[in-house]
Amino acid sequence: MRRFFLVFTLLSAILCATTHAQRMREGSVLLNAGPGFIRGIGMSASADYGLIDDLGPGIFTAGGMLSLRSYSNSEYINGKLNEYTINGVALNPRATYRIPVEEDFEVFGAFMPGIFLANRNKTSIFVGLSMGVRYSISTNISVFGEIGFSIPEHILPVFLAGISVSL
Repeated sequence: MRRFFLVFTLLSAILCATTHAQRMREGSVLLNAGPGFIRGIGMSASADYGLIDDLGPGIFTAGGMLSLRSYSNSEYINGKLNEYTINGVALNPRATYRIPVEEDFEVFGAFMPGIFLANRNKTSIFVGLSMGVRYSISTNISVFGEIGFSIPEHILPVFLAGISVSL
């Protein structure tokens, strides 16, 4: 058992020492997916393409985002409480500025105007802002976390976490 533990520890140390993250650069592609939390749970997927990598300390990326949302709501109509569920999808372009802090770690901010298409005639135009972090755990795989908001509220996730794959 001790030998197994020693071999496992040595292999892990070697793999961690030889793994270098792939930073976003001009022309690189990053795919992201994960659950989002706001008045319920939704799923989001996005893609970023490296456009300009000589804008100060970071890189400007552009892409798109798709978020699926479902949440319960209630409102008074003619003095009667009406409870219902909203199911919808948010589609939006996404402009992101990413700043590498260390080899495996970056911070970013994003601007996301878009449209929310939902049942019950709840289609809305929105503007969203978010900020987040991404940590590379291998050459092409990262984990990320993001906080943000949208106007009108309740369209984009307040907290989003997931996995990124660099292509």
